[in-house]
Order: sequence, then C-alpha cells, then structure tokens
Amino acid sequence: YIELFPDYARSVSTCFAKIGNKSVCIIANQPSENNGVLDTNACSKISSVLAFCDKFNMPVVTLTNTCGFAVSVDEENNGLSSAAALLAASFANSEMTKINIITGKAYGSAYIVMNGKNTGADIVYAWDKADISVITPEAGALLVYNNEIKSSANPNDARKEYIQKYRDEFSTPYQAAYKGLVDDIISPAETRARIISALYLFG
Repeated sequence: YIELFPDYARSVSTCFAKIGNKSVCIIANQPSENNGVLDTNACSKISSVLAFCDKFNMPVVTLTNTCGFAVSVDEENNGLSSAAALLAASFANSEMTKINIITGKAYGSAYIVMNGKNTGADIVYAWDKADISVITPEAGALLVYNNEIKSSANPNDARKEYIQKYRDEFSTPYQAAYKGLVDDIISPAETRARIISALYLFG
C-alpha cells in the first residue's frame, strides 16, 4: 500500500492499496491518535482524497473507529462545522463504490460522515464487537438511567453498571443492523474476504 499525507491529520490514515487484485483507497480512523476524533484537518484530508477517488472512479473502503468530532473553541473557529458538512457531502455526492467496515466505535454524526448508509455507502459491515450509538455509552447511561444511578447506594459503581447495560441494550451492532444502519455483522477474520466480494459485487 502507499500511504497518503502520513504526517497530516494523523487521526485519519489514507492510502492506496490492492485488495483482491483491485486498486482501492482505504480511509481509516486512527484511534491511537486522539481516539480517532474528526477535527477540521481530518475532515479536509478525507474530502480531498474522496475528490481524487471520485474523479478516477476508485473504490473507497472506510474503516470506522471514532468516538466523534473534536470539541474545542479552536476547532469551531477553524471551521469544523463547514469541514464536516463538506465531508458528508463528499461521500453523498461521489459515485465510486463505497464500502464501510465499522471496526470499533461509531458514535453520533461522526458515524454518518464516515461513509454511513445515510451518506451513500453501498454496503456497511460491522465487526461483532463494534460499539455503535447515537451518543457515547457514558452519556447514554446518564440520559436513560440517571434516576437509577442517583438513587443507588453507590452511584460510582452503579454508573459503571449502567454504562455496560446501555452498551448491551442500545449500542451493539445487532441493534444497528435491526435499524438498517448495518448490512451484516462479521468477525474480523472475515473482513478481507467480505471486502473483495463487495468490490466485485459493486465495482
């Protein structure tokens, strides 16, 4: 594979690669860099790569693992909202084959702009241990189970228990599949074969 812009917006990795004898572009969140959050530069980096791929009809494979957008005054002043909107439009308006693999966290609107079904992905797979939710499990637990946590004898332990309960009930890939956000749930070992079959199906 050939990595693109390795030293720019390192919370996202982009590269050209060969999979199943087909040339593809891979766009992946990098959770080891600031939890893979999408900041202004990351959104701009992905949008630029997508424009190139669309021009040459190169299939795009996204590996989604992000806990959301960067949250800071500096990012807002730098134009994060506009960059995020451009990223969503770039996925939605591009016509090449788009395959998404949710490998870890996929929270809120960050899931949508990372090649979600709502922005035109041809097919979305999720690893069986993926964590998919409209908000983080920590915030979801407080929203759904706040009364139970506050009334418990040990709120700190109760909070941990209800965070896990929220994960089990609301943020599993099976819930996402039930809602039509995921086409199939796969094991990590199946990933390469599924990508290849999707490339031949949609390419």
